[in-house]
Amino acid sequence: AEDDRPARPSSGTARRRRAEERKLVEVLGRTTDGEQFQSAIDGLWQLWFSERGAANKAKLEAVDALLQGGDLAEACAAAEALCAEHGDWTEARNRLATIQFLRGDYEASIGNCERVLAAKPHHFGALSGICMCHKKLDNAAEFEEWMGRVLPSDPDRRRRWADRAIRALDRQG
Repeated sequence: AEDDRPARPSSGTARRRRAEERKLVEVLGRTTDGEQFQSAIDGLWQLWFSERGAANKAKLEAVDALLQGGDLAEACAAAEALCAEHGDWTEARNRLATIQFLRGDYEASIGNCERVLAAKPHHFGALSGICMCHKKLDNAAEFEEWMGRVLPSDPDRRRRWADRAIRALDRQG
C-alpha cells in the first residue's frame, strides 16, 4: 500500500511538505495569539511524525506509547529499528535522542540531536533536547550556545528565529 512505502517522498511531495513546514514556522514567528502558536507547534509535530507515511507514523506513535508506559528498553529498540530503516527521518532520530536522554546516555542523545538539527535547524524539540543534555553534562559553554538557538518566547526574538528557519528551509529547495 502507498502508506507503507519506506521510500522518501517524491520531489513534488517533498516540496509541498517543505512549503507547509515553512508556513507553520512563519506562523510561529509572526503570531502573538497563543492558540495560533500552539496550533503551529502541533502542526509541525504532525508533519514531522507523518514524513514517512501513515504506517511509519503509527510505528513512531507506538514508540511514544512505550515511552509513556515507561518501557525505555523496548522504546529504544523500536526507535533504533525505525532509524535503521529510515536513517534520514528526523522525527524517528529525535525520538531516539529523547529515549537516550531518559536513559542517561547524554552523549548519544547529543549526537542524534545534532543529526536532526543538521537536517532541520529549527527543530525545537531537538534544540531543547540538546540543551538539556549539555545541562546534565555540566557543559556550560555548549549549554549557553545552544540556548541561544531555542525557540524564544519573546515575540521579537521569535520572529528573528523564524526568519532564520525560513531561510534555511528555502535553501533546502
